[in-house]
Amino acid sequence: MQGRMVFSQEGVGMEGENSFPLRSGNFVPGVYVVYFQSGALKGQKRLVVQD
Repeated sequence: MQGRMVFSQEGVGMEGENSFPLRSGNFVPGVYVVYFQSGALKGQKRLVVQD
């Protein structure tokens, strides 16, 4: 998969569950891959933006 970074955000979370809002209204419709990291833990999810 190829692409480019269209958004980046850093934040500080507390122990437990955290959430960071992602305003996708400025994204053109398509499939995006969201990468996230917390210390040694890393993950990714697909985000589909539709009209």
